[in-house]
Amino acid sequence: MIRPAAVALVLTVSMGGWLAACGSGGPPISNAPKTSFEATLSRVEESLRVHWSVINTGNQPILVFDRILPGDGVFDPDAGNGAYVTGRSDDTVEIAMRAFPVPEGTEGVVPYTFTATRLAPGASTGGDLIVLLPFRYRPAAPVKGGGDPLPDNPKRAVFCLGVMTADGDLVSGAKNAEHPVLPHAQWVADAQTQLCSDPIELGLS
Repeated sequence: MIRPAAVALVLTVSMGGWLAACGSGGPPISNAPKTSFEATLSRVEESLRVHWSVINTGNQPILVFDRILPGDGVFDPDAGNGAYVTGRSDDTVEIAMRAFPVPEGTEGVVPYTFTATRLAPGASTGGDLIVLLPFRYRPAAPVKGGGDPLPDNPKRAVFCLGVMTADGDLVSGAKNAEHPVLPHAQWVADAQTQLCSDPIELGLS
């Protein structure tokens, strides 16, 4: 039985162009967006509450990977956004608004996609999520490449948000330049910077 609990973690970090993608293991992204990021994770009884916000502190527009399709991940129809729920190798659950490197051809001719928000210099955006406990596996792709399965005994959770510099050609070619649609593809995953909170201890056992 899960005992009611309420714990919270707040993280505010200024991100510069030197930052490597969180947990990617790859080289630093040379044109990583400059941002100020804050995330609050709170355990409240049978749920995990997430509040996040990001400010574009640079002088170029950025894309914030903050929207997924209805039916994907944990989706809030009122807010029109949501997140994927996947696992890490250290008994950590990752609640993610980011791109995953789904292999080409996994879904045939229709790629797995999500929608980003274009953020002008000085502008901000944010949102709230409620993830019910126990966690359910909510990958970006139900086949392969949409995130690792959940750990058998989750110990902690973390929230990650993907951002990238808004490429002029990419945005200008989109049907909606303020909310361009991007694929879950290797090139997008490589280009993103992940802004991640510190993990929060869940205390589920």
